[in-house]
Amino acid sequence: MAFGLSGLAAGAFRGRGRLRAAGAYLLTNGGAVLWTWDRGLPLSVLYEAILGGAAFLLLPERPLKRLGTWLAPEGSVSADQRAQARVKQRLEATAQAFRTLYDTMRASFCPPRNDNDMATVFDRAACRVCRGCTLRSSCWERDYVTTFNALNDATQAMLDRGRGEAEDFPGYFSSRCLHFRAFLAAVNEELTALLYRRQYNSRIRESRAAVCRQYGELSALLGTAAAELSRELIPDPAGNQKLRRHLALLGLEMETAVYRDEYGRLRAELKGEGCQTLDTPEELAALSDLLGVPTRAEAGEESLTLIQLEPLMAVAGVAARKKDGETVSGDAGTYFKREDGTLYVLLCDGMGSGPGAGRESSLAVRLLEQFLMAGVETGHALATLNSALALRGEEEGGFTTVDLLQVDLFTGEGAVYKLGAAPTYVRRGSSVRRIAGS
Repeated sequence: MAFGLSGLAAGAFRGRGRLRAAGAYLLTNGGAVLWTWDRGLPLSVLYEAILGGAAFLLLPERPLKRLGTWLAPEGSVSADQRAQARVKQRLEATAQAFRTLYDTMRASFCPPRNDNDMATVFDRAACRVCRGCTLRSSCWERDYVTTFNALNDATQAMLDRGRGEAEDFPGYFSSRCLHFRAFLAAVNEELTALLYRRQYNSRIRESRAAVCRQYGELSALLGTAAAELSRELIPDPAGNQKLRRHLALLGLEMETAVYRDEYGRLRAELKGEGCQTLDTPEELAALSDLLGVPTRAEAGEESLTLIQLEPLMAVAGVAARKKDGETVSGDAGTYFKREDGTLYVLLCDGMGSGPGAGRESSLAVRLLEQFLMAGVETGHALATLNSALALRGEEEGGFTTVDLLQVDLFTGEGAVYKLGAAPTYVRRGSSVRRIAGS
């Protein structure tokens, strides 16, 4: 009881100087001895406390720090877990809000109410040309069914061609009409206006659908981020203890955390002074041997992160050629590896050639790389980029194809994603496989 109570008292003065800690230790021990004097506590307990306090004051500081590193318990992560749960809850609530907004907007966006009926083309042309004609009552009242059939027979040919010709109309109609050429010209003007309205309505629907998809994708991205927070990182206490002992032998005192992700891949994080001394090939190799897996290092100012190295390696070759007569290629490409060992090879082809196409393809490459490097799932990244570029190119009608290869360098599994891109050829041994997208 005396030694335990004295140790608690000394721990209360941690970080306030060794002399204060030793004084608290001795005073508490002396008080415990006096408290139990009538029960026969040996006075040697007080002598031992005095000797221990003296040894504590006389011992060098570095061996004590090493001993503390070996004996210190692992810190609690309950506060971090609570903060993580709070962030996850807020992300999920935000994702649900965007999902509700997406559903609401999609339900409220009805097709524009422009008159797209082909009958309006003939009605408006007749109002312009036939109003003062002497045969008006004959064509549009008494022989209405005959006129209706003649116009109906000409409709499909006009729509296929985009304008009407005299031969589209039956002879009995065109020969009887007193102002046929004027009527045909009026019909073509109204048909052109109709086709423009249809194109305009189609663009409006596409733009609204793209905006809705952006909200839906944003909701999905936030939901994925929340799911990432809920994935359990499995602590590796044995690996962490090995790392702490190794650092203690080197005389380094820093914060350490060793854990594995949901796939069992190791990750070690070190923070504190001395990280730069560990960032050498010899020390990094020693740390990899200590942790039992090959690792690669990512160093900061006062931090060092060791990530389990992928067992597979990719070798990439690139060849490019500009279109004859152009100084800038309309294609843009890159390849990069994410922290989790996923390799991406990306090629974008801007519509046309020259600087304009080059800008469009370079923008697509840059945006997609940022999404993927941020950890966004590939399908969501492509859908978000597709909607954004469609809205951006609405005025000029430009577009960019996307050709993406994704390879997991831990398992060797791969996937090919295509948005309007040319076929991909996969060679394995003496066989070649062709992968095409719609």
